[in-house]
Amino acid sequence: INTQPATDREVDFLRQGGERITEARKIWINSGDIQAVDQTGTWEFLGQKWKTVSCDNRWWRNYCRVMVNRIDDQAGA
Repeated sequence: INTQPATDREVDFLRQGGERITEARKIWINSGDIQAVDQTGTWEFLGQKWKTVSCDNRWWRNYCRVMVNRIDDQAGA
């Protein structure tokens, strides 16, 4: 798994959808059960919780790209 910050263009696209963007990141997954990755649920990495915004998981590729947004309220974390 590789994480990268979202580009300005990607953040602008997310804002057009009405989302409040705290921090957006891209997750690239290239091993494991890639077909099980979907657009529901949350992720936990870098000591924070993240919400899935979009998921590009095509069966003919050997990787999956997931765009996530950091969840604002992490009072219990």
